[in-house]
Amino acid sequence: MRRSVGEAGGTGTSLEVWGDYTCPFCYLGEAALRRVEGSLGVPVERRSFELRPPGVPLPDLEDGYYRPAFERGVVPWAERLGVEVRWNGTACRTRKAHEAAAHARAVDAFEAMHHALYRAYWVEGLDIGRIDVLVDIGAAVGLDALELRVALDVDARTAEVREAGTAAAAAGVRAVPAYRLGSALLSGLHEPDTLRGWVADHATG
Repeated sequence: MRRSVGEAGGTGTSLEVWGDYTCPFCYLGEAALRRVEGSLGVPVERRSFELRPPGVPLPDLEDGYYRPAFERGVVPWAERLGVEVRWNGTACRTRKAHEAAAHARAVDAFEAMHHALYRAYWVEGLDIGRIDVLVDIGAAVGLDALELRVALDVDARTAEVREAGTAAAAAGVRAVPAYRLGSALLSGLHEPDTLRGWVADHATG
């Protein structure tokens, strides 16, 4: 995809990555990033980005546009990256999924939960907008199910997810996946070697 680079106003030395669990290109971007993450030479920090927060209409995934677009645009990328992906016709809010990931981060289980959430939506076809589904996902990766349910029921991590959205906007993130390293911002789905080259270009620039 075409590279989009802008000034994000940051000065950190970690690679920040924004994504949403119902975004197919974020799911594929995770696969591309995992291929090169160990060779980037900088730490990677995943950030929450609600693709459709409350107030933004959910798409009608059965309107005849989305599934053909998925077959044309997502499936070839998945095949190239060796990633399993299946059409999921469930449009859902992801705030609670991001809250579940934030809860997992607080108990040192973020990576497992993060990847499980992507897999739940894009491979298992689950509705990750439902708390009962999220609790089951969390339990499967070793989280305390009761603690997770209570955290989601009382909105314990809602402010954190909202703040992540505010930070994304301040960084200039308008579409995901998005990557920030220092003051450089890269948007879109890219090949693993492209990601690695971009990081190399900006890690010392």
